[in-house]
Amino acid sequence: MEKLVQTFWVLCMAVLSVQAQIETFESETANATTFTTSDISFTTTGDMFVEQFAGLGCSGTNFWLGSGFLDGGTTGSFGSFRVTNSGDTFTISSALAWCIWTSNDDGSNFASGSVRFVGTLAAGGTIEQTIAINPPDNFTYDNINFSSAIWDNQPLTEFEMIIVSGINYIALDNIAFAQLSLPVSLLEFNVTQQNNQVLLRWITASELNNAGFEVQRSTDSKHWENLGFIKGKGTTQTINNYQFNDHHPLLGINYYRLKQNDFDGTFEYSPIKAIKNTVNRIGVEVYPNPSLGDISLRITNALGRNIQVSILTYQGKLVSTQKFKSGSINWNQAIQLNQSGIYIIAVQIDEQVFHRKLSVVR
Repeated sequence: MEKLVQTFWVLCMAVLSVQAQIETFESETANATTFTTSDISFTTTGDMFVEQFAGLGCSGTNFWLGSGFLDGGTTGSFGSFRVTNSGDTFTISSALAWCIWTSNDDGSNFASGSVRFVGTLAAGGTIEQTIAINPPDNFTYDNINFSSAIWDNQPLTEFEMIIVSGINYIALDNIAFAQLSLPVSLLEFNVTQQNNQVLLRWITASELNNAGFEVQRSTDSKHWENLGFIKGKGTTQTINNYQFNDHHPLLGINYYRLKQNDFDGTFEYSPIKAIKNTVNRIGVEVYPNPSLGDISLRITNALGRNIQVSILTYQGKLVSTQKFKSGSINWNQAIQLNQSGIYIIAVQIDEQVFHRKLSVVR
C-alpha cells in the first residue's frame, strides 16, 4: 500500500502471522478492487480500491489502498478488505503498524479524526478498536500500533474501516499480511484396504496445541460416526506418523476424515478419503475378554442372516442357545454369564460356524 500524501495521513499497522510480508501495492494494478499478498487473495468492498499517484504513497511510493477522491460523506463505512477464498484467514498484531493518511476534504487537506477498525472473526463475531488519527500535515504520516491485545493471533476473514468523526477520506499502505498458522500441518493422509480391514495413515510436519484426532467414518460423506481417538503430540516441530485400523469397514464405499482437536476446544477437519470395501467377509468378535460377566457379541456383514448363538462350558456343557435374524449389517448382542470359568461361544451364521474362547472372572 502506498500512502497518499494529500488529505490523509498514513498509519502503519500490521497483520502478523508466520513470515509476515509487507504489501506495498507497488506491484498491484491501479483502480483494482483485488490484491494478493503472502499467498492470500483479498477483495475490497465499499469505496476502497488501489490508488496511484507518484510519490504520494508511504515513504514516497506510488500506490496505496484508498477510499477514493471526491468521495464525500462524513460518516459510515469507508469499506473493507476481505479474503477472497473461503477458508483463508489472516491476523493483525500490536507489534507492527500500518501507514494511514486521513482527510476531511475528500483527499485535499489533512485532518484529525477517529476511525473504528472492525475485524470479522473466522469463528464468528467481531472485534473492534477505535483509534484517534492526528496527522501533522499533508505530507507526513503517523505510525500507530494497535494497543489492544484483542487482535493478537485472532484469525480474521475481513477488516473494515468506519468513520467515527472528523474525516471523509482514508488511505492505507505498507500492510503486513500472513496466513494464520494452522494447529496441525498435515503432510499426508491415506487409507488402504488390508484383507477385511481399512488402515488409515497420516503424517504431520508440525503441531500446535494438538490434543489429538478423532477418526470418523461415513457412508455418504454427510453423516459421520466416531470410530476412535488418537492422542496428538501437543506442540512439536518434528514429523510424526499416525495410524488407525478400522477393523469392521462397511460393505461398499467407506468415507474417512480426521477431526483434529486443539486443547482449547477448537478443531479442524482433514480432507475426506474414500475407499470401496468389496470384501463381504463375516466377522465375529466377543469383548471384553477376559470379562467380569457382561459380554458384547458383535457380528459384521450380517444383514438378513440367520444367527444362532450357543454358549458352552470348556467341558462342552451347553449353557444357553439363542436364535436371531439380523436386521443390520453390523449386529450387536449383550450376553451375561454369572459364573467364572472358560467358555466357548459358538456362533452359527447360516451355514458357517465360528468359535470364540472366552474367560469370565467374577
